[in-house]
Formats: sequence, C-alpha cells, structure tokens
Amino acid sequence: MRVRTTSKSALFLMELIIAILFFSVASAVCIRLFVHSHLISEKTIHINHSVLISQNISEAFINSKADSKVLVQLLDATFEEPDRLLLYFDKEWNHTDQEHAYFIVTTILYEKDRISYADISISDQKENFLYQNLASYYPQYTTGT
Repeated sequence: MRVRTTSKSALFLMELIIAILFFSVASAVCIRLFVHSHLISEKTIHINHSVLISQNISEAFINSKADSKVLVQLLDATFEEPDRLLLYFDKEWNHTDQEHAYFIVTTILYEKDRISYADISISDQKENFLYQNLASYYPQYTTGT
C-alpha cells in the first residue's frame, strides 16, 4: 500500500498568491485615494487664488470710486463690452493674454439706485465656475452750507 504525502509547497504557493492579491487590491485603493486627494488639493488652490483675485478687484473697484477707466488701468484689463472687464490668467495664475488664458475673470459693472456694483466671476477655460463676488460702492455726496 502506498501512502501519498501532500507537498506543503502547493499550500505555501496558494497562500502567497492570496497575499499578493490582497496587497494589490489595497495598493489600488490607496493610489485612488492619493489621486483623489491631489485633485481636491488642486481645486482648493484654484479657489484660494480666485478669492484673492476677487478681493483685489473689489479693492481696486472701491479705491477707483467705481470709475471704469481707472479700474482698467489698475487691473490691466480689457473691455469686451461697455461695462464688462476681462482678465486672463494662465495655469499658475500669472496675468496673460487671451490666447494663453486658462482662467477668465469677468467683471460686470453696473449702477442701481446711485450705488455702483461690480459683479466679479471667475471660471476656467472649460467654463467650470470657481468663485463669484459682488462689490459695491456708494459715493458720499455732501451738500454745501
């Protein structure tokens, strides 16, 4: 009668394959999480830059006393239509021209009830909205005594 002994190397090989499969799945999940966190970080950086640019435009609008000609000179902007200013930025948020623009800042100037407004909206070339701000300026009128 022959007694057959099983080889322990087959069991070890199966255990090794299962361990490799487990670590492969775990590494795929980790890589996916790292990529997702990187994308969130990039979006946060773009929103932070958008907020800073919007604040700068708002301050320039108020300091120019809602004068569109002074605002164009301060911001180095271009007029697309009357009362509509455009600023262009590249991917690193450096001021650029329309050809190389990745981010577009649109500022619409209007007046209502003696209050001047600047509606500032920032989006990328794919028209994904990033940030919007509304600045207002009320001129102080004094009467002579």
